[in-house]
This record gives sequence, C-alpha cells and structure tokens, in this order.
Amino acid sequence: MAIKTLELERGSIYEGEVSRGKPNGKGKLTVKYEGVYEGVFINGEINGKGKFTSEYGSIYEGDFVDGYKEGKGKSTEMFRGIAGDVYEGDFSFNRRHGIGKVTRQNGDVYEGEFSSDQVSGKGKLTYKNGDVYEGEFTTNKRDGRGILTYANGRVQDGYWYEDKFMGEGDFGKAKMKKEQAARSDAYELQNRICP
Repeated sequence: MAIKTLELERGSIYEGEVSRGKPNGKGKLTVKYEGVYEGVFINGEINGKGKFTSEYGSIYEGDFVDGYKEGKGKSTEMFRGIAGDVYEGDFSFNRRHGIGKVTRQNGDVYEGEFSSDQVSGKGKLTYKNGDVYEGEFTTNKRDGRGILTYANGRVQDGYWYEDKFMGEGDFGKAKMKKEQAARSDAYELQNRICP
C-alpha cells in the first residue's frame, strides 16, 4: 500500500496508507476543530485499534468500529488542561456501556455496570473517604438493593431510591416502591398537562 497525504472533507487531513484512493491500513487523521485519530482504517473508515485525542486533550485508546468507540477502551477526560475522570471498560456507539471502571477526578472509584454512558445496574462505589456502597444503581444514583459500609464501620443495609436510604427489609422495599410510584404518577401527570 502506498503512503500518501489526502485532503478530505471539512479541512481534514489524512496521512498514511492508501488503497483505491481511500485511507486503508495505518494512518493519522487530523479533523479540524475536533482532534487527531491515529490507528487503523479499512476502506476509508476508522476500524480497529486506535487513539483519538480531542482538541481539548481528552484521549480515547481502544477499539473502533465504523468510526465509533466500540468494544474495549480507555478514556481520559480533560477540561481546560485539568485531568478529569478515567474510564476503562466496554463502549458501544461512543458511550460507556457494559462492564467498566471509572476513577473520578475527586478520587471516588466505581466498578460495575454502565448503560448508555450512565452508572446503571450492579456495582461497587468506593468513596475517597473510605465509605463503600455495593448494590444497585440507576442513572448514576444508588437505587434498589444495596449496602453502604461507612469508613467508621457503620452499615446501612437495605433499599435505596435516588441516593436516599429508604430502610431495611420489607419496610425499606415498600417505602422505595411508594417513592417510585409517586415519581411515576408525577411524570404521567406532567405528560398529560404538557404533551
């Protein structure tokens, strides 16, 4: 395969292996106002292992399929030159989805399930202060059955709803269900008023 430089749409520049006039093989794509991708191309598409560095300094290294983060990877977020969250795990259509681990900028660490870029499912959250929550999450909040063990040894074992402890056993479960029903009724009313 020939090594060439191609000028592509919107001011993008490709340098690397080319076949039939398209990026094919290893190469580097610089996309104006977005960032730089270095890795594998197949028939003009980003496919395989690669590294994308955004113009702000955020980095993703891992698997790509048809230009999307798809499969296993690691992302390091940057904001104004300051390192943010680091995530290692599964991606689907550019989102954290599946099993992974995120180390937050504040020192908290979550290991477990993600869905559509959110902490959702079963997991373990270890807080910087030593507290540990193991259980269920929904949209980045403790939600469902779980155990919070404080650094001082105190334990809250029961049901959670939107990060609030509802209580232990059947009482906690009933209180959680009541809160969920109230929230559902509020959404239904809102949808009837503002369709």
